[in-house]
Amino acid sequence: MSYKGIKHTNIAIIGAGHTVTANQSKLHEFIADNNCKTIGINYMTKFCYPNYHLWTNRSRYKTFGYCIDSTKSKLMFSHSMPKNVIRRYHRGPYISVVSSKSDEYILQEDNIKGQFRAAGVLAIAIAHLMEAENIWVAGMDGYTLHARDDVQSGKATQHCYGTGHTDDVSWEDGIAKDAAVQSCLDNLSKYVSFEIITPTKFENHYVERL
Repeated sequence: MSYKGIKHTNIAIIGAGHTVTANQSKLHEFIADNNCKTIGINYMTKFCYPNYHLWTNRSRYKTFGYCIDSTKSKLMFSHSMPKNVIRRYHRGPYISVVSSKSDEYILQEDNIKGQFRAAGVLAIAIAHLMEAENIWVAGMDGYTLHARDDVQSGKATQHCYGTGHTDDVSWEDGIAKDAAVQSCLDNLSKYVSFEIITPTKFENHYVERL
């Protein structure tokens, strides 16, 4: 059964990593050539307005939610996102995504169970429930893809907005977050086939497509 009555063959998940900007033209071409529907994560709208725009972190939404455009994207919010927070930027209908933490992965519409840690990982599960035959992920760079000194100096940038160290946690916390996301991706890949198609910290899931 498709997710919320939604079914797509090819889905591209667009995260907010700087590799989206660095590969912008190739990525736009890839999406067009493969007739992809897109699921956007957080503040990535300088690249495109996605077909579906997923928010799970209330802090990120409070900071960047102004970027949404409900005339261009169907909004998706975690079921745990308070309605008063959602209404800061959106008062219309939206898709409520119910998920819960579990060591066992049970991917079903009414409750997506597993370990996800990041919205981009959860989006892979959602794309799977949309019965996608191909799931490609862009902009899932990881917080520590680039060398610490390069990020701190602004020579390299973590996100597709701002310059240098743009995350809201320390470098050390970023290392821990990357380790957690790596574990989640490795476990989810036992149930769902997906490819990360832009340079990423999670190299075992990277496939060169662009």
